[in-house]
Amino acid sequence: MSHRIHLPTPEGRIAVAFAFRIDRFCHRVDWVSEKTVLPLLSSAEGDDQQPWPTSPPIQQLDQLQERDRVVLLGLGMAGQSHWSISVSVDGASSRLVWDVACRIQGTPDWLGSTYRLWCAVDQEQDDTLAFALPDATCRLCAADSPPGRCCMERQAEWVMLIPDEPPQASRFVATYRWRYYLQVE
Repeated sequence: MSHRIHLPTPEGRIAVAFAFRIDRFCHRVDWVSEKTVLPLLSSAEGDDQQPWPTSPPIQQLDQLQERDRVVLLGLGMAGQSHWSISVSVDGASSRLVWDVACRIQGTPDWLGSTYRLWCAVDQEQDDTLAFALPDATCRLCAADSPPGRCCMERQAEWVMLIPDEPPQASRFVATYRWRYYLQVE
């Protein structure tokens, strides 16, 4: 079972492929041109024993047609938390946009999305990583305005996108949201 979405650009395209492994969907992002397929990122998944996995534990994924664009919508659960994700193409700005939310109760050990970097980072500044691709530049960017503002942290070949507002200790239910995108220039 797999789902795909891609962002066409004049130089090639950014392709995201979701595949079901064990108990959840994982995904990989590639740069695809006539001459090459270059892996950029792959999601780092946890397992069914982790209440706070390294990436959203998506167990259901549907592909929807929304007007003239494709949107992938996913849902999942880990511990007592419920997760949702959407991935869509914003063709007007040459972006693939991820919008993630987690409804929690209590204080999480970890909350965010984790990726392994497969391509060399050409430039790193603030909450942006730039990849030098054949005939293009691709930027992974954390959303810098609400709703869904997030931060980016990098540790060697790993990059983490985390909600800008750290979860607070609470017995009440709260929802945290973070957005990020890949933009081709």
